[in-house]
Amino acid sequence: MKQSRLTSIDIIKALSIIIMVVDHIVLAVLDTQPSILQILFITYIPLCQMGFLFSSGYLMAYGFKKEKYKKYLIRVIQFSILFFLMTWLTGEGAFDSGVILMNFAISTLIGLIFLYYKNIKWLVVFTFVLFCLTLLLQILNINGIYALDNVLANYGYPINSYSIYFMVGIILFYYQKQIAELFKSRIFTILIPLLLIFYPIIFIMSIKIN
Repeated sequence: MKQSRLTSIDIIKALSIIIMVVDHIVLAVLDTQPSILQILFITYIPLCQMGFLFSSGYLMAYGFKKEKYKKYLIRVIQFSILFFLMTWLTGEGAFDSGVILMNFAISTLIGLIFLYYKNIKWLVVFTFVLFCLTLLLQILNINGIYALDNVLANYGYPINSYSIYFMVGIILFYYQKQIAELFKSRIFTILIPLLLIFYPIIFIMSIKIN
């Protein structure tokens, strides 16, 4: 039986895509001395990237069928071809902006492996390790140590927050009931608004993963 579409997730993806396009337009016309509104806009934009990647991982888990794994392998190949094509056409290097396409390929492949073998608990471990590595990068960068940037910061391979968001989307699908119970607790109803309010301060202090 064909699965129904998840309208709420489709809306999240659509809005995230539109806002990210607007973000690139804003960056293109950004003043050398950005206004307060522009700073706030740039600060909160990564939340849209997270929303797009969360929903992409969630939808992959929602629609995954073991017998149709080749569909996802084809997707990995398509992203890889697009990456090499875009890199060649634009004359960019292997670690420039087009590498986000390679990140999508790698994230999809990693997700496929864990979904195929239904090792979601190990996916949680993998994602946690990935998060710790990116956090380590931030701590080093804040202290002026940039030696690991080419290993950890280049967002195509796969030690990167984009991959983390995608994997968290898959994890969210499998543990959504447990996570929903957490969000009903009083501490989360206080913590989430506080994090959103103080996020610009955290961002400006360079506690950001990409």
